[in-house]
Amino acid sequence: MDALGIRHRLASGAACCMLLAGIALNAAAQGQAGNGPYHASGIKICEVDDSSAIIWTRLTQNAKRYGESHPLPVVRYVGPAGGEPQLAPQGRRPDLTPVVEYPGGATVDTIQGAAPGGKGDVRVRYRVIGESAWRSTGWKAVDPKRDFTRQFRLTGLESNATYEIAVDGRKGASGPEGATLPGKFRTAPAKQTPERVVFTVSTGQSYSDQDARDGFQIYPSMLRLYPNFFVHTGDILYYDKLAKNIDLARWHWTRMFSLPSNMNFHQQVASYFMKDDHDFWKNDSWPGMKTKYMGDFTWQQGLALFPEQVGMGGKTYRTVRW
Repeated sequence: MDALGIRHRLASGAACCMLLAGIALNAAAQGQAGNGPYHASGIKICEVDDSSAIIWTRLTQNAKRYGESHPLPVVRYVGPAGGEPQLAPQGRRPDLTPVVEYPGGATVDTIQGAAPGGKGDVRVRYRVIGESAWRSTGWKAVDPKRDFTRQFRLTGLESNATYEIAVDGRKGASGPEGATLPGKFRTAPAKQTPERVVFTVSTGQSYSDQDARDGFQIYPSMLRLYPNFFVHTGDILYYDKLAKNIDLARWHWTRMFSLPSNMNFHQQVASYFMKDDHDFWKNDSWPGMKTKYMGDFTWQQGLALFPEQVGMGGKTYRTVRW
């Protein structure tokens, strides 16, 4: 597990709730108005310090993810002797080869939780709450080879300030603008400025452990603490059972972060993401490990996929001062 050093000051007292002026933040953003492209897998506000932040974005073809009426993929396994594929072997035997089935004529783009990516351009507008003028990153094309994502580093930010952002999409330089997704975050205080800081931490987020109709109860509970930032210490999702190729691995990220509870939280709270094993490749894995269990999804692909799906800059280990 990577190290993330966070120096912080804590003091007693109640946190002040910062509200976005003129922008309603809620999970109903999945029903984004207007034409596409859309932002059905949400945004991630990452690596915030006293003067910068990384905004992770992804464009989608549809305003909403595919719901529970759509099937999940089924994985069966074939042993060394061949024969008919069988369900759910005991343990994670490396001599078993997975076979992925999509029920009812579905594809990886139409299974439950999918939100297929869409081509187009994206930009981030941002300003300190209360200011009238927006700053903008300018339009940049999303990358189809990186799951239709684009990351923006915002620099020159004011310390200890609450920013509102608006993530815009469009179909291309000559096309109409699509949906806009709002967000907000707070920058860290200056180095020598004492300040009350509240943060939350989570780990081991399995999709099957949902305990609310819209995802996970923990996310609205954390929002009620008005955290300055959030740290996910790894196992953000679990590839092991279903991510047998890179497309299904990316689907794991889409279905997790398109859950309304997760999407709403990450529009409002800056995050730092650390990888572990289940969200990197499989349980207790290491370089050079030999296994058939993960099918066509390789160690090298898992290595590249993590920084594709979260904003973190050039290194998976870093120190941020609050």
